Amino acid sequence: MTTSTTVLATVTRIFTQDDIDAFGQVSGGTGHIHTDPDYAAATPFGRTLVQGLYLLAVVMRAVDEAVPGASEVSCRFVAPVGVGDEFRVVVREQPEAPGELTVEATVDGRPVVVGTAVDPRHAATDTETRGGTE
Repeated sequence: MTTSTTVLATVTRIFTQDDIDAFGQVSGGTGHIHTDPDYAAATPFGRTLVQGLYLLAVVMRAVDEAVPGASEVSCRFVAPVGVGDEFRVVVREQPEAPGELTVEATVDGRPVVVGTAVDPRHAATDTETRGGTE
């Protein structure tokens, strides 16, 4: 029997160069690969890339939209995201693992950020985890 997952939130963002430059100014992420289109064009990526912290902020927005107060978010960056890409984050509930959320961000259907989060509505207390009673 296959268990289906429930989509709790979807957030989509298309990054412009102005977005990337502004985020770089407030975050300190002003490396040439992010803010210098001429420099970035000469790299193997061929264009400027979105800062990882900016991507994580969009992921966190999706997780918070899905489950306000979610904790223990863990993500892995698996591919670069560039200017003009449509970055789509989907947060899903896992019926076979209550309290566990999966996070997947894609560009053109390919994963670029993957991870998990904990839904605090299902988190066991320390006492429950230890098997004791209060």
